[in-house]
Amino acid sequence: MNPIEYSSSRRGSLGPIVIEGWPEEPTLDSLGTCDPSIILNENCQHAVRRFLHGAMRLCKAGSAGLSVLVDGSPDSMCWEVVTGALVAHEGRRMPRERSPCGVCMDTHVPMILSDPERVFPELKYACPWISHLVVVPLYDAGKAPMGALWLAQHSGSAPFSEEQCYIAQRLAMPLVRTIKVLKLLEQRTAALHSAFEDLERERHSRKMAESAYQESQQALEFKEAEVREVHHRVKNTIQMAATVLKLQAHATSSGEVRAALRNGQDRLRSLAAVHELLQADAGVLQAVAMPKLLGIVIDALRYSFADQAQHVRVEVHIDSIMLTTAAAMPLALIANEVITNAYKHAFVDARPGELTVMLRRLGDNGLILQVSDNGVGMAQRSERKQGLGMAFIEGFALQLGGVLVLSAPEQGSGTLVTLTVQNLASRVQSLG
Repeated sequence: MNPIEYSSSRRGSLGPIVIEGWPEEPTLDSLGTCDPSIILNENCQHAVRRFLHGAMRLCKAGSAGLSVLVDGSPDSMCWEVVTGALVAHEGRRMPRERSPCGVCMDTHVPMILSDPERVFPELKYACPWISHLVVVPLYDAGKAPMGALWLAQHSGSAPFSEEQCYIAQRLAMPLVRTIKVLKLLEQRTAALHSAFEDLERERHSRKMAESAYQESQQALEFKEAEVREVHHRVKNTIQMAATVLKLQAHATSSGEVRAALRNGQDRLRSLAAVHELLQADAGVLQAVAMPKLLGIVIDALRYSFADQAQHVRVEVHIDSIMLTTAAAMPLALIANEVITNAYKHAFVDARPGELTVMLRRLGDNGLILQVSDNGVGMAQRSERKQGLGMAFIEGFALQLGGVLVLSAPEQGSGTLVTLTVQNLASRVQSLG
């Protein structure tokens, strides 16, 4: 069938055709511009159905439909949206070459058919029977085929006129624009919905992270409170033990027992001082500055042995390093024990002398501690390696995994105690 031609007078009499809300009796003059606000709250299929219902009433047809190419199957046509008497056939598919919509789309020719099932036998299954059919092709702005708009009559006494076919052609472009706008709106709505879901997931994840952070903070605060309580109990226990030793020393009549009790009391005092410093400085990081720790130990011992210390000059050489409490505690107690023994046994009879304390870094996670004096020397000192003081020193050195060596200085008399630790459990940190 050839394309239908119309005179310029007929074209001018039709006026602009755009879709909006349909009146009770739609006319060409009643059709204004397509207002998307009318269908913003509808999906694409519902809005197209409204469009087809108005076109059906305008052309006095019994049915109207939108036929499109099937996604992924360009050889099939589908009645995607149908309104009117044939609404039950919505979703029906037909081969493209045996469908009036497919032929119309491929030939670019609008068609008016009477008894169309004679040419297209697939239509004989339509119910009610299609007596007359108008089909116009639909193309996008780039002339790519989109489908076809069709109008059907179901009474042999009311064929379509050329004017009704022309109206259908005029409706094709607004229908294409409406479909494209609605598809775009649906895509944007889907994108917004997806973005909203992403934001909801992110909000939920952030809420869970904040909840976990709050729980971890509460757990940390609880742990710190427990640690403070433990430190407090340890401090009280040490002080109580020192007090008991002091009372026992005053009560005993044996000078040897009294000296042993006072030695124990001195060790507990030193341990209490070290513990108090670790509690104050280590904090959450559980690390302590060794210059400050050893400085406090040396000052405490100088105060405890004031009579001997006034004749002894002390030199201190300590690298600016930090150690964990697990390493700092035994190291400080070793220094405490060695310096205590030096005050007690190296400088007898108010003998003047010199005491040197040195702590150096050894690689990334090693260190070397040396305590030397120029006193009477090991041969004349009363303590022996199997004594209680040396037992303490060896036990702490074993705890650090270090090597302990007792020797004489290279020059002069005296004693040199060297502790070498090659691999501490944690890395030696620098201050600042």
